[in-house]
Amino acid sequence: MEQFDLSNEENSKGQIINLTGEEEEENQGEEEKEKKEAQKLDNSEEIIEQIPEAEEGAAEKVGEIAEDSSPEIKEEVAKIIEESQLPRKNKLYETFKTLIVLCLSLGAVYLFYQAGAYVNELRFNRQQIVQDLSSQNNLNLQSVSEVWREFQTKQRKNLSAWQVGIGDLLRFLPEIQQDSALQGSLNNLSVLTDKLTNGEAIQEILTPCLTISTTEPETIIIENIEGSSVSSSKPTITDTCQQPLVLLKIDQELKTLESLNIQSIKPLRQQVAMALNALGLNSGKRYVVFIQYPQVSRPIGGVLSSAVNFYFDKGRLQNWWVDSIQSLNNAMINLVPPWPFEVVTNKWFYHDLNWFFDFPTSAEKLINYYSLAPKDNTSVGNQIDGVIVLNPSFIREVLKITGPIVINSEIVNNETFDSFLGRSLKQAIQSFGALTNEGEELDMFLQALIKRIISLPSENLAQIVSIFNNSTTDQSVLVYFRDNELENYFQNIDITGQLKDSPNDYLAVSINSIARDFVEDNRKKMIFLQTNILADGRVINQLSIEATSLSLADNRLETYLKIYLPKGATILEAKGGSLKPMEDFSEYYKRLNYKTDSDISLIKQSMARDTKNKIEVYEENDKTVVGTWVKLSLNEFYLKYQLPQVLSPDSSLLSWKLVVEKQSGQNIDFAYKLIPAANFELQSTLFPFDEWLPLFNDLEAEFQLQTKSSAL
Repeated sequence: MEQFDLSNEENSKGQIINLTGEEEEENQGEEEKEKKEAQKLDNSEEIIEQIPEAEEGAAEKVGEIAEDSSPEIKEEVAKIIEESQLPRKNKLYETFKTLIVLCLSLGAVYLFYQAGAYVNELRFNRQQIVQDLSSQNNLNLQSVSEVWREFQTKQRKNLSAWQVGIGDLLRFLPEIQQDSALQGSLNNLSVLTDKLTNGEAIQEILTPCLTISTTEPETIIIENIEGSSVSSSKPTITDTCQQPLVLLKIDQELKTLESLNIQSIKPLRQQVAMALNALGLNSGKRYVVFIQYPQVSRPIGGVLSSAVNFYFDKGRLQNWWVDSIQSLNNAMINLVPPWPFEVVTNKWFYHDLNWFFDFPTSAEKLINYYSLAPKDNTSVGNQIDGVIVLNPSFIREVLKITGPIVINSEIVNNETFDSFLGRSLKQAIQSFGALTNEGEELDMFLQALIKRIISLPSENLAQIVSIFNNSTTDQSVLVYFRDNELENYFQNIDITGQLKDSPNDYLAVSINSIARDFVEDNRKKMIFLQTNILADGRVINQLSIEATSLSLADNRLETYLKIYLPKGATILEAKGGSLKPMEDFSEYYKRLNYKTDSDISLIKQSMARDTKNKIEVYEENDKTVVGTWVKLSLNEFYLKYQLPQVLSPDSSLLSWKLVVEKQSGQNIDFAYKLIPAANFELQSTLFPFDEWLPLFNDLEAEFQLQTKSSAL
């Protein structure tokens, strides 16, 4: 029988029991661990629910609790942390968005406020600008610039940089566009006016149109004679006449201002338009300029020198040349002279054509009898569009700017010009018909002077323009245009030398040196006029004319007077004059096929010779003219005459106007006295009666008279 070891069996059982217990313990440990992990997870969720969302670090505390947990737990906790932070992030985002919207709203309100302030200020300034421009009596470009500069000063003071910047953003609005256009035009005008006043615009006008060729590299390759390649250049043609003139730009800016209903701009724009027209913007203009010599006096100044021709086209000086007075005299047709010249010559010469005190009439003679064709420029044509006469005083001032000019080793400056002009002119006039170059120095001088002026810097050109403008006030410069629109415009600014009208009294005295030799007259003339208003309203004038004596030759100097009076004046008495025998040369003129000037013929037809008073009375340019020969340094000339107008003693208040026109280039003193009858009372006036006044320019004086009955 097999024996079994029971003790070993028991041991085995014990081991089994032990193993089972360990497994149970191990299983129990796992369960406990899972319970703990679950508890931690539950605790984490409770913590998350219990900790307020606003408390800082709530999610971090949950993370600390799950630090020792398994990866799965950690992952789950991480999800819980992320989900717990989403509401907080969303709230911060909404808060931030609200703040941004609030800031933008405040900014919009601020911008709207600033924009409103800018618009209000702009509208106010615009109204102020229009008001300032409209209040100007004689609006010119300079005054417009001053208004603009004042506006800029106010704008800088009243508007911030923010407001101006906002205004720039609002330019799409119609009202802002108008205000911007106004400011832009005024600013451009200010810049252009500076160019006009500093001479840049004048320099532009004196620069002929040029076709400028510039070269630019071209891609074409050309083989030269050595076989190597060289690059070609392509010419670019630029016509300077296609570039707008400063004056044209000014006109465009003025047009913009006019479109903004600034009515005061219209006269200024007309002024610029007249200047552009005179400069031949749309069609060429040719002008002839003469220097006259008043020492050998003629009604509008003195005998004429050589002519300088200027041709303008497209607003620029395109060509110029000089025609000598000798050649003009030689080319002159055989023309019957005015009768005073018949004492010394049988022909009316070109240098004496300015015989009429009315400059437009004299200028027409200069144009009609200009027989020389344009030099070196057949495209100019024979048409002359205007005449300008200059006195030596203008040239003297110009020579101060240009500097002296040397002619055949002779220095001609502002101090020596008059003597040079007189000597050269005398040689040229006395060489009529001779095939010589007598007097050519004058032509050489004029050519050198024009070249010098054209080459001057812009600031010097501006000075010459200023001299020209100043010379028009004392009639040292007279202009005439055949274009009626131009003539009427410049007549309104009183530089055309047209005879003036007066409702009451008018006087002009022309002293003319007519002699076989080139006799000069440098004397001072004195004219005294006394007006007596009689009780019945008739007006009687007494005129006396005399001249100082500088030498014995002055005492022998005889001149021909032309005294212009209101049309219809009745001559009562004259002393101190003389008449020359008037011979009949009609057969002689007819045989030599002489022409007769129509105006001279009309004057002769109206002429009456008063042998008792030794005067000639005729009509010229709608005035009654008294003519006579006088020696003013020996005897004064006295004239008594009745005006055609009769004043009404029954009128309570009467106005009396006197117009006295000065003969250009003459040294004249004038005195006046007005004596009303006892039944008229002269109202207080600042006019200096009985005092000698230098007659620098035309004189216009108006007085008020009151009848004694109405005064009581």
